Amino acid sequence: MAQEARGDPPRDDVLLRGSSSFSAFEAPSRRASGVSRREYRDKKQDFAKLAEACPALRAHLVPRPCGRKGETIDFEREESVEELTRCTLSHEFGVSWERPPDSLIPPVPNRYTYLLWLRDLLASTGHLGSSAPEARGVDVGTGGTLIYPLLGASAFGWRFLATECCAESLRWARRNLAANPRLGGLIEVRDSGGGYLAGVLDDGDGGGGAATYDFTMCNPPFFDEAEERTLHKPGHGGRANELRCPGGELAFASSLVDDSIVLGPRVTWYTTMVGRKRTLGALVSRLRGEDRVKEFRTTTFVCGRTTRWGLAWTLSSVSLVPGFGALGGASGEAQAEGREEKKRRRREAKREKKRLARERGEGEEEGGDEDVLAAMGFGGFGGKK
Repeated sequence: MAQEARGDPPRDDVLLRGSSSFSAFEAPSRRASGVSRREYRDKKQDFAKLAEACPALRAHLVPRPCGRKGETIDFEREESVEELTRCTLSHEFGVSWERPPDSLIPPVPNRYTYLLWLRDLLASTGHLGSSAPEARGVDVGTGGTLIYPLLGASAFGWRFLATECCAESLRWARRNLAANPRLGGLIEVRDSGGGYLAGVLDDGDGGGGAATYDFTMCNPPFFDEAEERTLHKPGHGGRANELRCPGGELAFASSLVDDSIVLGPRVTWYTTMVGRKRTLGALVSRLRGEDRVKEFRTTTFVCGRTTRWGLAWTLSSVSLVPGFGALGGASGEAQAEGREEKKRRRREAKREKKRLARERGEGEEEGGDEDVLAAMGFGGFGGKK
């Protein structure tokens, strides 16, 4: 394949070693409480309506710039982004949430889209469905926000082991868990002692066997310790331990791969999110060289002009369940639908870009409120950075 010859990362949602692809939007069955990635991607947030349900948000609403109709918030004000996150979690997921001081404010659409991808990934290989309605996963470096376990437990009823090494983040994660007693039986917060997976996962539940999990997930610190803090967008907050680590996200994710080789099939799907395409490429090259890795997949999370990548790999022998296509390639119809969907999104992005350019007028800088809104995932998905 020409793509592999260039050393580029693989296409979205591709089962690489089996050379099979499937659409993550076409699961044969879904939990009643869930939505598809396409539905959530195309969803547009009505801030005024959300403020009716969450009056605290009203004080943060401002008119859209350039005379556009409707209201929005100032996405460069941490107080406004924090309140939006709190209201979204409460109104859409029934989650009570408090932000640890100065911590990273998690963009809910981006975080939930990762979980939707995991749901479809597990369903594609028969690890989630009518015979296995609940999943059990590990959130590596959960942070004080506890965002992934709170979302996954509330939306899907999944069980989570949430690991963290920072004492302050552990305290806040337990505080956020205590504020949601209905989820208390689904989430365990554990001190990782600075480890990643090996030596952190429990040895069993008292039955003598090693504990097993359906998935792991992680959103590693993005920056290397030497990188400039100014690269981080304003309005999102973030403590040093949340944004930086020695070697950045590549070193962190590489350690996850190391531990996965040690743990083997105790976890069905090891996954991580990454923020740089070159990181994805380096990790894919590493996985291709690991004999014990059976399959791996990638996906792309596009929120406005911000792109993130998902990577999953397994050391277990897996196969696609009926409804996801057969090993050896997706059907021509599924491939055609995927191409048409990409074309449609490109056309929409171009139209939106032209419309914004006309409204801005000559001399006005690009970016601003609308771009940050889209980057947070609240303005629909279209275009790439």
